[in-house]
Amino acid sequence: MKHLWRALGYLRNYRLWAVGAFLGLLLSSAAKLVVPRLAQMVIDSGISAGHLTVVVRGAAGMVLVAVAGSAFSVMQGILSARVAQGVAYEFRNQLYAKIHSLSFSYHDRAQTGQLLTRATSDVDMVQRFVGTAFINLISAILMMVGSIVLLFVTDWQLALIMLLLVPLTLGIVAVLARKARPLFMRIQQQLADLNTILQENIVGVRVVKAFAREPYEQARYAAANRSLFALNMEVGRLMAIAIPLVFLIANLSVLAVYWIGGYQAIAGHASVGRLVAFANYMMMAFFPMLMLGMIVTMLAQAGASAERIFEILDAQSEVEERPDAVPLPPVKGRVAFEHVGFRYFSSGPPVLEDINFVAEPGQTVALLGATGSGKSTIINLIPRFYDVTTGRVTIDGYDVREVTLESLRRQVGIVLQETTLFSG
Repeated sequence: MKHLWRALGYLRNYRLWAVGAFLGLLLSSAAKLVVPRLAQMVIDSGISAGHLTVVVRGAAGMVLVAVAGSAFSVMQGILSARVAQGVAYEFRNQLYAKIHSLSFSYHDRAQTGQLLTRATSDVDMVQRFVGTAFINLISAILMMVGSIVLLFVTDWQLALIMLLLVPLTLGIVAVLARKARPLFMRIQQQLADLNTILQENIVGVRVVKAFAREPYEQARYAAANRSLFALNMEVGRLMAIAIPLVFLIANLSVLAVYWIGGYQAIAGHASVGRLVAFANYMMMAFFPMLMLGMIVTMLAQAGASAERIFEILDAQSEVEERPDAVPLPPVKGRVAFEHVGFRYFSSGPPVLEDINFVAEPGQTVALLGATGSGKSTIINLIPRFYDVTTGRVTIDGYDVREVTLESLRRQVGIVLQETTLFSG
């Protein structure tokens, strides 16, 4: 849940819209809670007493309250959508900027499909949480608390009967939440694995066709897809058991209320209007509990997605600009490697050891070596795509680690073997 609370921190930039959405939700919930009380008045003081004026006034009041409640619901929906879209907008921009800021060593370890899933599917999950699940959660709490209070105001004896079933319902919801969250984390991970396979095959389609690997790659994709299918079915089975159980409890409580309340009404201890109002408030109390079962699954999905998003946003780049870095002046082009050593991973084998050479301005230097001997690594050390493990790389006497990255890379050009075309 800590990741969801952190995601909600993004609401600070949209506090006015969020406050407006909350007020709309509060007023629409209040309007819903007023209707059963008006219905009780119409039945007891109007229909039962034979006062047509009371019936007309009560019905008019119910219409006005319903219209006002709908207007507040529309306001809440529009403002909630604005907030959710704003939060998603910020997440996408921050993820995009963060992915660009991370060093090559991070991208060597990360899979493209994983990054794409987190920047798209996971952000969508958090957006749905902010725009739907979180609002529904607040609405459910408001309606449940308000309905329970009005149940006791209407008939405290019947309310005690219903209250005995509340812990059982909330217990089922709690079990559902505990089992759903790890499942949704595995689903998002499996979806990312599936996207990785798809991305690799799209990018490398020529290689796949050249080596006649279509059947193998299709089988690999189908196996990952089956795993995703199995995980989703596990969630489906969990929901198929939990939600009907909550409905069963709600229906049994309604039956008990009508049985006991009907007996009281026949015996003259309670009015029909009070029984109708109580039944309406009871359904208003149980419906949020039913909603909690579905909200919990959305919370579990969003929690898993938020955790995966913040894993990227919290990642530390191994190539960072020093606080005291200075701009690199216009260069003449003298590049020197002084006792340079390099490892891709701290515990990995050395790729370069004690490399020393100087490339003078205007001089052409050719690096020869077998595949994997470190030629590209040497080139990548000049613009600080990686940092040296030992020694130093200088340009015109400036250590590349002591100058700003922007000024360094603006003056260092690289022509890669493979070209990349960008849309637009």
